[in-house]
Amino acid sequence: MQGSLAGLLHEAASVYRLVEFIQRFCREQESSRSYVPATRLFFTQVISLAESTKRHLVKTAAEANKRSEGKGSRWDESWLTNERASLHTIKGAWNVIHRYLKPAADAHALQVPVPLVKLAECQLESVEGMQGASIAVLLTPELNYFQTSHTRLKKTIDTLRDAANAPPETPRKGPIGFVELPFSQGPSLFTNIALYHELGHFMLEERSASGPLSESAARSLEEVYREEFAALSPDKKAGAEGWLRKWAEEIFCDLFAIRLVGPAFSFASIEMFSLIGLLAGDYKIKFRPSHPAPACRFQQHLKLLREDGWWDVIDTLQSDHKTQIDQLSAIPESDYRIYLDKTEAPDQRALQAFGKMLPAVHELAKRLTAQPTDARECFAAERENIEQCLSKGIVPSRLFAGRPVSPAFPIAVMNAAFCFYLTELTGLIGSLAEQDPGNLEHRSHWTKRLEMWTVKAIEDYFLLDGVQKHGSGSTRGAASAAHKGPWG
Repeated sequence: MQGSLAGLLHEAASVYRLVEFIQRFCREQESSRSYVPATRLFFTQVISLAESTKRHLVKTAAEANKRSEGKGSRWDESWLTNERASLHTIKGAWNVIHRYLKPAADAHALQVPVPLVKLAECQLESVEGMQGASIAVLLTPELNYFQTSHTRLKKTIDTLRDAANAPPETPRKGPIGFVELPFSQGPSLFTNIALYHELGHFMLEERSASGPLSESAARSLEEVYREEFAALSPDKKAGAEGWLRKWAEEIFCDLFAIRLVGPAFSFASIEMFSLIGLLAGDYKIKFRPSHPAPACRFQQHLKLLREDGWWDVIDTLQSDHKTQIDQLSAIPESDYRIYLDKTEAPDQRALQAFGKMLPAVHELAKRLTAQPTDARECFAAERENIEQCLSKGIVPSRLFAGRPVSPAFPIAVMNAAFCFYLTELTGLIGSLAEQDPGNLEHRSHWTKRLEMWTVKAIEDYFLLDGVQKHGSGSTRGAASAAHKGPWG
């Protein structure tokens, strides 16, 4: 039995060493860096789980030694088998948790736009069934944005609690979603508005709200394939439905984001899609098994922006981004193609079925979100004043000092700042001594400054709102304009 004991102790010690390192790592991150609240809560939870796991491992080792020495319960193979199965479960759980830790640790306050994340959380809370929801931010080496499944992590943590006999978790106010941002984008604002797409995935997963999309996919395929669809094998049916459901979920998440932040999301999408090469050549018309073609996505963006009235208030915007959205939307649907790897799929009829699904996608997005009337009207009324502030290097929250503010304000500022970035940045740089709009270093510098002013305005919104709601002080500042609309 000594060999079996040595093997069990070696295995337990190996897990103990891993968990001890993770616990120390999380404590060091908490003490040395600032994080969004959800990330800090995640670290606290991991530290607690690590402590429970270590206690469990120590008890296992102590019991093994007792049994091997004939003290108390006798040594038997069934006990050893059970303990090794428990260790296997614990190792698997920590393997999953391990994947989240370094990306979360890297996403400290100096590397992510914290006020934007806070704003996204507040907006997410307005969605039915998402009250108390919060966002933990991860950084990814990929030049893209992702929503990491929180359901898997929740199940993993529950499994670990059972296996390590950890105390019950203190009930949380709401779910935590994990959103991955490209590490290269850091604390920037404009491209990071794309994270709103990932909130749609978080909401669909948390609320199990994609049922209508699955049902619509099956109906649409039956309409297009008719008797042929019924004759397909279950695997082929599931595969076809899976394509349509994934495409529909991607479109839904885009529409969900637009309902929350308006055209700023579409502009951010143009920035990112262009950066990763999805708007070049025939990439724009290619459907992949996991994602619809960019041309199709922007066609649906434009449709919703028009229906919500956003497009009317930016109709005079002279911007290449707006032109690209128009041009991509105008690509005929007959030009779309499904590609498997680098090869065009032999059967393109799934695109017809997907076209039939799109009204259901729009309906679901509208049903789960509020009309953006206040934000759109605030933007239309305040855009000129906001841009005037930005042109002088003034944080535009000063416009709202001393008068009531609403969530419409930061959305209006974000959209106005993006419009300013697209159309007025050259003028701003040209008005400054020894600065050249044609110098890329200068353009990069003043883009960062513009983003800083905008992020500060979003941060100030929460300060102003807190003062007005809780009376914790007074906020001073001369308004740059006398205009007062329904938001003040």
